[in-house]
Amino acid sequence: MRKVVSALLILTLILLFAATYVCSSKTETVFAEQVAEINQLYPGLIKLELSDYQRGFLLSTARTRVDLRGEQLELSHQIRHLPWKVQIYTSFSEGSELAERPQLQTDVSLQGAVESRLGLPLLAVAADDTEVRLEGLQFSCRLQPGLTDGDVSLQLTELTLIERGNGELHLGDLDLQSTISDQQGLMIGAGKMSLGSLQVQAEEQSFALEGVRYTVENTLQGEAVAGAFELSLDRLQLADEEFNNGRLRMRIAGLDAETLREMQQSARDLQQQFASGQSDPLMLQLQLFALYGQLFQQGLILSIEQLELQSDEGAATGKGEFALAQGDVSGLMAFEQLNGDFQLQLDQTFFSAGFRMLDRLQSSVVRNRAVLNEQAEQLAGAFVQKGILQQTDSGYRLDFAVRQGQPLLNGQVLR
Repeated sequence: MRKVVSALLILTLILLFAATYVCSSKTETVFAEQVAEINQLYPGLIKLELSDYQRGFLLSTARTRVDLRGEQLELSHQIRHLPWKVQIYTSFSEGSELAERPQLQTDVSLQGAVESRLGLPLLAVAADDTEVRLEGLQFSCRLQPGLTDGDVSLQLTELTLIERGNGELHLGDLDLQSTISDQQGLMIGAGKMSLGSLQVQAEEQSFALEGVRYTVENTLQGEAVAGAFELSLDRLQLADEEFNNGRLRMRIAGLDAETLREMQQSARDLQQQFASGQSDPLMLQLQLFALYGQLFQQGLILSIEQLELQSDEGAATGKGEFALAQGDVSGLMAFEQLNGDFQLQLDQTFFSAGFRMLDRLQSSVVRNRAVLNEQAEQLAGAFVQKGILQQTDSGYRLDFAVRQGQPLLNGQVLR
């Protein structure tokens, strides 16, 4: 019996060593393939280069160069071989201020699935008159084989940036979640973000946000792509004026899936040409604009379901919808197929608050509130006389419409 058990243990060890050896021999190939795949997926945005790879039995090392639109970094990787997966520990190369910081741990299966994790309880960096303090950073990323399906999450407890003589930035309680999947050749996904607070204090001005949340989602419905976007905020403070309960809900529908697939591939080809120096930036922008023109030919619908922002005593509300009919024309001519309406309601007190905010942003001198309110009322009256605004019982109204590509403001043709 002991001989059988011993034989089984020896056989198991042999199999584990053999699997580890096979894993170590395959890892360099898998690593190089993932570098190439990232370059192919994100041309023009990021460029990776495998500059060195030293293979070992249980531990290999590698170095990669990262080019992010001209900004270059060098990363060091320790690669541990297990029979069933590979663990990669990534850090900045020696000489970087972050070289001794916690590492990014990445688990890679032999099939190509990737899971990365990074935890950074505290990071404090000071240089000259600038201080950066980061607390409670948590990052995770999971990607399926092919690196096109997966999810990403990021949490940050606090970020503080201080530039002596210029100002300060304080950010608190950031949470980002995103998912993406390849559906019939299209990248379809959803994301959400919440931000507890953001405060910016400059020498003469201040800015603050509280309770910001947004969600975005794309869906494939047959051969059409639809998207939804929602943004809300609890409080906005800018130039001594406060606004609250902001809401924006938008939807877009009718995007032709096949046209999007062609645009996606064409955009990648153009970005690869730009990354290799075969195209200048202006030409790239013109070519991308032409691609968007192809999408407009298929028609789409944009709905602004809710637009709302309140001041201390008033509010602004709006909604509308625009539809671009399918047509054979391209470029700016496609907008001749555009029709739609948008209505905006402004309370008098909200208009005055907006006027005071703009005045404060343009001048460091704090002027009398009553005087500014009177000037705001005079300006609104001038807008009414010129037909830009319409008078209502509580304030003002603006009607914007498009008929066969012709813009109208309060029923009058805009020229």
